[in-house]
Amino acid sequence: MHTVLEVLDRLDNYLADYIETNKANDARKIGEAVCRVILLNSDNEETKKISTETKFQVLIDSLNKNNLTENENHLKRIKADLNTIQAFGNIESHDNGVNLDENDFNSLRSSVKSLFRNVFDNKEYIDIDEKIPVSIYKFIEKSVAEKEDWRCDKIISIVYPNRPIEKVEDQKDFQFYTLPDVNNKKVGFVFLGRNISFSKSLAQLFRNNDQEIKSLISLTFLFPKEISKTTGKEVKNRRQNITTKCNYYKRDYPNVDFTLEFIEDYIWNHCLTSNLKKASNVTTEPFFIDQWLYDENTEKLSLKFLDEIIQNKNKDHKPIHILLGDGGVGKTTFCTQAIEKLDHLLTEGSKKKALLLSSFDLPDELNSSEDSIDSIQSLYRILQDDFDTTLDSQNLALNISSGNLLIFIDGLDEIESKLKEKFNLDAFIESVIQLNDTYLNCSVIITSRDNNSEKFDRNKVNVYQLKGFNEDLIEKYLNTRYGRRSEHAGKGYERKVLDYVSDLSLETNKIVTPLIMRLLCELVESQGITGEINTNSESKYFRKNNALDKVIFQIINRDIIKQDINITCDDYFEILKDIVFENNCIISKTDLDELLEYSLIGMSEEKIKDYTSFYVSPLFQRIGDNFRIKHDSLEFWIKARYITYQINTRENESSGKVIKIISRECYKGGSLVKEITSNTISGKIDYFSSTIKNTLDNLSQSKANTQAARKTISSMLYLAMSHEQHTKEKLSDILLSLFGKNRGERIKYLSIYGEFFPLNFSKFIVVDGYFSGYTNLGKSSFPEKTVVFIDCEFKDIDTKIFSKNAISDENFENCILPEDIKQLIDIGTKTKQDQINNIKSDLKKIFKVGFKQNSFVWKSDQLYKQQCASLKHKLILSDYLKLLIKLQFLNRESAKGSAGSGYKLNSLKENEVKDFITQGIMGDGIQTLIESLL
Repeated sequence: MHTVLEVLDRLDNYLADYIETNKANDARKIGEAVCRVILLNSDNEETKKISTETKFQVLIDSLNKNNLTENENHLKRIKADLNTIQAFGNIESHDNGVNLDENDFNSLRSSVKSLFRNVFDNKEYIDIDEKIPVSIYKFIEKSVAEKEDWRCDKIISIVYPNRPIEKVEDQKDFQFYTLPDVNNKKVGFVFLGRNISFSKSLAQLFRNNDQEIKSLISLTFLFPKEISKTTGKEVKNRRQNITTKCNYYKRDYPNVDFTLEFIEDYIWNHCLTSNLKKASNVTTEPFFIDQWLYDENTEKLSLKFLDEIIQNKNKDHKPIHILLGDGGVGKTTFCTQAIEKLDHLLTEGSKKKALLLSSFDLPDELNSSEDSIDSIQSLYRILQDDFDTTLDSQNLALNISSGNLLIFIDGLDEIESKLKEKFNLDAFIESVIQLNDTYLNCSVIITSRDNNSEKFDRNKVNVYQLKGFNEDLIEKYLNTRYGRRSEHAGKGYERKVLDYVSDLSLETNKIVTPLIMRLLCELVESQGITGEINTNSESKYFRKNNALDKVIFQIINRDIIKQDINITCDDYFEILKDIVFENNCIISKTDLDELLEYSLIGMSEEKIKDYTSFYVSPLFQRIGDNFRIKHDSLEFWIKARYITYQINTRENESSGKVIKIISRECYKGGSLVKEITSNTISGKIDYFSSTIKNTLDNLSQSKANTQAARKTISSMLYLAMSHEQHTKEKLSDILLSLFGKNRGERIKYLSIYGEFFPLNFSKFIVVDGYFSGYTNLGKSSFPEKTVVFIDCEFKDIDTKIFSKNAISDENFENCILPEDIKQLIDIGTKTKQDQINNIKSDLKKIFKVGFKQNSFVWKSDQLYKQQCASLKHKLILSDYLKLLIKLQFLNRESAKGSAGSGYKLNSLKENEVKDFITQGIMGDGIQTLIESLL
């Protein structure tokens, strides 16, 4: 009679065969093995003996209440899956002229998955106390960490600071720590892994550490929660099962206090500060209507999506979720509603708290000494103003990893804009992924304007779109706002709002942002049902074909009529513009009074002395004695419209505030650039060339801050060249025109930040240039044996996309270059023998990954990436691997023990490769390989 572990090993192999072949007979073997696992898991010896039966039907029939103690209904579910597997297996294994079709194979696969879920992912009903093959969990899409790091020492050091911690035993499945306590006694901690045999691990712990444990006053066992992928709920009896196993040993240690707790709960109870366990008390939208989230394949309501995150039912296990949408579409509203929902769950006993990191809380000016913001911990740190309640980085990371803190980052685009080059998006994303490596319960939800969404790697993050209200949601919003409990019920406001929606000339799908709906409702409520609004006035700022412009125009016009102010909508706009540009979006009552005094020309003397009617503008929000624009989307809109006007008319403003905002918010491209260029006149570059000329003049006369001037130049380039897709040739010609240069001439102070566009650098020479994070430099064209860059500086340049020999040291003269570009140039200028030596070194490193104990074995993708992170030749690892597969040196194979993939050396190449890596002998195949890599 075999053991459960032996049968599980066979089951692992059967699953690998089934995944590869998709044959019903392999599925049948899986079914038989699962039956034996269930029977051998019983405490009844007679039941265990049944596992030796050879007939599949006998094994299936034996799974009943007479032989097993498991829930009878759950056994029926398992038997239903087994009967389906048996039926298809019988068809394929007999000569009956019947063939299985695609639908049959899909049904069979579904039954195998269901069987695995019911047996290995429903631990409330069946608890197999053995390490389950990872391949099974991956097959049923259950997240599992093959290498676990519970940050045990960090947990202990937070709860017991400044005490020496001794790691007594460190096994793959458990770790045992002790630390000193009172009266020369010690306390102990045992951390148990997720996918382990608890009985075997505990037996090993007590057998190896008997005397050490007897010297303790307490021993705390910590183990992770188990969330069923099938139900999305926590396994209820997990703690009880482990407690039962521990109690078996407890009698041998009467003086040691045994405590058992989930790791996640222990971190919540002992590491998280009490103030962070309280409700956030966020201000929510009173007429909130849940709207649809869209991704490439599906759509779901946003709060349904939140429920899946809370319950950890995300199928692809990605910890980062990006919600993209235009201004006013409801990104911040979603965050506040989500936080309110989590606050409500807190009151019901949930141990999951929302933590909001908002761009609104980020100061406009940061201490220049601040380090790079490349993780949630560093972003959290700069947003805190009360250091007594701030978590340290380790504590924060633990609570995010364990799922105790669900992070909302609202306004990533604004954060990037404010932090500028201090913010490292790629490192930030990687830091979150690392936090999810073991607990597999980390969730970070990020909102951002829909701009350059391609910068988010879909392999690492989930990306969704918020688009606004369709007709059904518009109706729900109006019913909520004007329902029978509303003070406006029965006034007919719904019809008036719908009339305005129809007047907005929307596209056929009639998607309206929540902000526009709110503004329309406020407009109707302020004017009553019979009010008429003049929308035919000419304006130099408003775009009559834009829905938001139309709504704001109507609101302003109505406010002018209501207050009897003798100004135009454009005059009103200029008051808003001055608040945004001259006062950084917030203005004191005194300054506002002064601004109004200069602006409200034509009003009666009595009115000039009383501005209280203006204070209640629907576009203002009063905070104490200060006023700010009511919605951040309106701030964005005001900036975009005024800058657009400046560009289209070339009307100069004397204060320089417009250029300052352009330089601050447009130098790396972004959503403001996108909005401005959608309304400026294509091909009209007078404003940009004039601004660049003035900036260059100031630089040459040392009248300008160099960094600010460079950002102004970069901003002008983005604004001038972002209207439509152009070729490198056309873009380069536009750039020459902006600087007033002809082909072949020198361009001084060319400055580019961010992705920008590929250029043809054969057309000009750059002197004193500056390139920071210029992603598309690698896609640009460079002349051979010609100096292109003189006295230039390069920072944070991605060299991965440079083609072979694209750039050389002859293109640079007296430049400041980062190490990766130096290496790139160095590779391009090496002699042929140098390159051969580097290729040989790289190939040996790659081949040695799979060469263990004098034989070649399969190794995973991840191991190749880890051990071949740095290579000498210009090619990156993925390019090497593709060529090695093409030339039949390596085979791409799935792992038998998991759903992952990796590589194994072709058996026909073993002797030649072995001679190469052990003795340096190069056979004909290796010679051909090296020549193809040159």
